[in-house]
Amino acid sequence: MSTRAQLISQATSALQEFRTPQPQAEAEFLLAAAEGVTRTHILAFGTQEVGAADERKFWDFIEQKKNGVPVAYITGESDFG
Repeated sequence: MSTRAQLISQATSALQEFRTPQPQAEAEFLLAAAEGVTRTHILAFGTQEVGAADERKFWDFIEQKKNGVPVAYITGESDFG
């Protein structure tokens, strides 16, 4: 299993290759959605390991993002404003 920080780092690198405008922020949002927690929680507890099911869900989200799907569509949520 990987820690949250490790997954964010790996996903950020993967998303940079696809010219994602904010790869780290998007990776954080997608990991938060995969785990069902807030982005703040992800950042505060970056050394915690991610369960296998949540990690698989996260990488599925990353693949969707690499295929051009907006984060809001992947997570089913959007920022107000």
